[in-house]
Amino acid sequence: MEATPDSEGSLVSNLMWQLLHVYCYLYKIISPLPFDFNLSKKNLTVIKGTSKGRFLSASSSLWMFVHTVACGFSLGFKLLLKSSRIPKIKTESDTIEKLCIFVDIYFIILPLCMTGMSITIAFYQQVAPNILNRIVEFEGKLEGPGLVLLYLHPLNNYFTSKSLIWNLILQIITFFLAYVLSGEVVKSAVAFLLVGLIVMQSISQGASLLREILKFKSRNRGALFPGEIRLYREFQVWNQYINAAFCYRSVPPLLFCGVCIIVCSIYGTIRMYVSLPIFVYALLPLTAGVALAFQFALLPQAAKGYEKSREFVAFARKQCTVKWERKVAKSFRPIGARCGPFGMISNKWTVRVGNAVTDSTVTLLLTI
Repeated sequence: MEATPDSEGSLVSNLMWQLLHVYCYLYKIISPLPFDFNLSKKNLTVIKGTSKGRFLSASSSLWMFVHTVACGFSLGFKLLLKSSRIPKIKTESDTIEKLCIFVDIYFIILPLCMTGMSITIAFYQQVAPNILNRIVEFEGKLEGPGLVLLYLHPLNNYFTSKSLIWNLILQIITFFLAYVLSGEVVKSAVAFLLVGLIVMQSISQGASLLREILKFKSRNRGALFPGEIRLYREFQVWNQYINAAFCYRSVPPLLFCGVCIIVCSIYGTIRMYVSLPIFVYALLPLTAGVALAFQFALLPQAAKGYEKSREFVAFARKQCTVKWERKVAKSFRPIGARCGPFGMISNKWTVRVGNAVTDSTVTLLLTI
């Protein structure tokens, strides 16, 4: 049997709730965050805020999207220009051009990973409370039975002027927009990691607890499981809402662009240490480390929740002998994080992502 949670019926460790509280408290200083978290009640509420705050929150998310699109056009223009040139001997300008293309790709992929969470925070604010506040209700129900730099910036060419004064003003604007972009990316990344771990931990722990309860009750011949069946159906409905309102649009860019940013960051860490200034180069291993933590901390937790729910569904179908219970058990489906139209995240996904990162990184290093 697995280690029991912090308290009886608890689905998520207190540390995760404390981290969420610290995140909500501190991040309001850095960037507009329309949430308030009550640690004692474990309750997340939406703050209406001022018109200025709502505008800043929405504009930060929109700027991240516009920045990504602009970087994409910039990259396309550079690649088109490069392909139209006559091949010649490599010079120092070719190295700089290659570096600029690499930075373009980096600035396109990194924000794309977090667009789902950023859009949810800015425009679908009620989704997060609807997801997180249900966990406390499930915990209460489980207690009864007794057992979570500027010049390399892709848009810098469009923010320059021959006039010294205008150039200074444009550089200040560039710095401000870069600050907004970095703030939005960090805000979305931390929120994604915390909310994802809390939700996936509650799914995994809930399925494990329900299975242990059924296992204990099944020792008595002819035992009925109406409470456990009803509770799992509630879990299933809650999970369907999570997938429809959040995971369907947020997980695919996180997963696929996350693999790309890991490969890109590892490649840059190995190959760009001579070309980049030290303070810019330091971002590459940092990004690689954070992205790896995302893929190999959040992804296995999501897979674990799915596998635990599969075990519960199989066990429930086997143990339910009464006609109506058997009929309901047949309608059970495993719960977990859905990656858009590609299916539920399982252990196979973790292995495939690990293989994709390794193979793509080695191929990129050998060919470029």
